Amino acid sequence: MGVIQRQGSKSTLVAYSFMLIGMLSNLVIYTGMLEIRELGIISFILTTGATFAPFLLLGFHVMFIRYFPKFEGDKQNLSRLYSLTFFGPILFTTLFLLAYLFTREAVTSYYFAKSGLAPVVIDLTVLVAGIVPFISIVNYVCNSLQRTAVPSLLNNLIKLVQPLLVVLYFYKWVQFEAVIISLVVFQVVLFVGFFVYQQSLLTIKLSFNIKDVFKLPEPQKLISYAAYGFAIGVGGALITNIDTFMVASLLGMEATGLYVWGLNIINAIIIPYAMLSSIAAPFISKYWTDNDMQSMNKLYKQSSSSLLLFCSALYFAVWLGLDDLYLLLPKGDQYAQTKYAVLILGAAKIVDVSTGFNGPIIAYSTRNKAFLWILGVTAAINIGLNFILIPLYGIEGAAAATLISFIIFNLIKYFFIKLAFNLSPFNLNFFYILFISVALFGLFYFLPNASDPLLNIAYKCVGFLTIYAVLIYSVKVSEDFNSLVNKILRIKK
Repeated sequence: MGVIQRQGSKSTLVAYSFMLIGMLSNLVIYTGMLEIRELGIISFILTTGATFAPFLLLGFHVMFIRYFPKFEGDKQNLSRLYSLTFFGPILFTTLFLLAYLFTREAVTSYYFAKSGLAPVVIDLTVLVAGIVPFISIVNYVCNSLQRTAVPSLLNNLIKLVQPLLVVLYFYKWVQFEAVIISLVVFQVVLFVGFFVYQQSLLTIKLSFNIKDVFKLPEPQKLISYAAYGFAIGVGGALITNIDTFMVASLLGMEATGLYVWGLNIINAIIIPYAMLSSIAAPFISKYWTDNDMQSMNKLYKQSSSSLLLFCSALYFAVWLGLDDLYLLLPKGDQYAQTKYAVLILGAAKIVDVSTGFNGPIIAYSTRNKAFLWILGVTAAINIGLNFILIPLYGIEGAAAATLISFIIFNLIKYFFIKLAFNLSPFNLNFFYILFISVALFGLFYFLPNASDPLLNIAYKCVGFLTIYAVLIYSVKVSEDFNSLVNKILRIKK
């Protein structure tokens, strides 16, 4: 996978380095230094901002990725494309913030009555929602330039900043309000850092000369594609992020704190997917532009097997150590309420990543409008299931809604790609990996437990991962994995 693998290795190394910091924070600092409700408030501010970002991006970031290969060698039109990518979100974010100012009293009153949230929390949430779209844009521009290591570093700085602020709060050096305000200020600083780095890579500048921007060839076609990207973004947000927002709205901040804590555990297992999918998007766009179906098919299959390999290993390791983890945590008896939500959410993520890069393949194809129907149907199902299952089963209901939605979503995408383009993500190696991971998990699950929780985690989780890696390397079911191991061990092949 060439550049994808090189950039992915760098980004994933950065992401996993910060993951260790994030896991330590999630397991020790947040559980021991924050009330669950306080963790819920922080999560609500940051997650809601991410949920609303696609509504304000208007799909212009998708338009940039799609048309970057076309204008890459044309400096003037690339500059216009770049400026247009910012213009739409700036306009609608301004309108969004003005609309909030006029409706602020009604909105803050609703959330105070529903969840006891102070108006300042809603104000900060809206500000984050207004900043995140622009962080997303510069992220996508960097991905198009095939630069992901520095963006990965910047994106993960929150895992240093947030726990540091929590420690300051715990020792009463700052108030809780100062913590959440500082997190919003950090989002502004993050955008500035991204923008400066992005400008160092580009030879073009941002222009607000609207007449010149619309001198792009076929501007109506570009705007039409942005509208399509908007629908994709909104649909994706309603499938992947709406659960946290609905838990907050229906169950309150304490349940949100528990749910997001469990979600943070599971999100660690899909770091390879998050890194590789953002890197792969420009390549998929280029393969469609060049009609290179051979490379597309290879990428589709390799992504499916490689992601299953890494993510299933981490998921089963989490499962093997989860009960012992709760015994070691501060307030472990309270966080143990998340057990089944964690396992269900993990299963949902495995379903999603093991079908490869099916979303971008459809989104950048000539049949992309079908993706709108797929997203629309799945989003409606997901919202409906959340409304039904959350009041009945709490956070486990939200997790179950996500799992069911992901199964439906990926089945529809799989059959569509198979019928429309005769591409499949599965090969024999995929099923070898699946068999090895499940069989080895079953073996370790039924082994006797050690008497000490920490010893049991080391014995079962580390033992499982070690033997799994040796087996996968030995049977040579993943060219990418073996290549990575050989590189780390400096083995020449």
